[in-house]
Amino acid sequence: MKIRFLGTGSGYPDPVRMCSSLIVEGKHGSLLLDAGEGLSHRLAQKPEWSQQISSIIITHRHVDHHSGLPLFLQREELDNRRKPLEIFMPGGMKDTYENWLKMVHLYNDELPYELNLKILNKGNVPVKSGHDVYSWLNTHLHTESESEGSFSVLFTVNSKKWIYSSDLGSIEDLDGHLDNVNGVILESTHIDVEESLARLARYAIETIYLTHGNTDSLPGVHSKAIIAEDNMVMEC
Repeated sequence: MKIRFLGTGSGYPDPVRMCSSLIVEGKHGSLLLDAGEGLSHRLAQKPEWSQQISSIIITHRHVDHHSGLPLFLQREELDNRRKPLEIFMPGGMKDTYENWLKMVHLYNDELPYELNLKILNKGNVPVKSGHDVYSWLNTHLHTESESEGSFSVLFTVNSKKWIYSSDLGSIEDLDGHLDNVNGVILESTHIDVEESLARLARYAIETIYLTHGNTDSLPGVHSKAIIAEDNMVMEC
């Protein structure tokens, strides 16, 4: 099983890094975590990854986490996809997004494949890709509403547990979810990285990847973590 970083950039456009997007191989297709700008361009560099995507999770409404989704849906249409696709997103996004997709002719009546938009809630997420997925609300958007909030995600691949932090309000947002976790994919824009890594050092975490930064903030070397780059692939 492989995990591939498609986009490791922040919300500010970067000449090297695309926006947040991560793909995880699974039993019944791949799981895509966020769909930032540049997603389809990265998939075009390795086309076999695209048709394997069964499930997508959009962690929150900020544009750098879902701006690549419409072009991806169009790409799948042009490639004559037939396999159904499900997309989980916070409830406050779902109806608006569904109506917008209808406007740009990217919803079910216009597509050769079935598109299912579903609400992302706290707890177990029943993705068809075959992954065990658990999500919880973090404080990035300063709200206790699941409908409007930002989610972090724990997923299992090859019996190993990984956390995808998405954007955080504080490293404390991961408290209560770090026991027996093998790896953490940690954003680096909205938190103090050194303080966060020191906190994570209390746990038996094997690997930490830093992502969601720009070229200047993620120079490529760190003593306690691996700096993620676009198109980096890790074996699980």
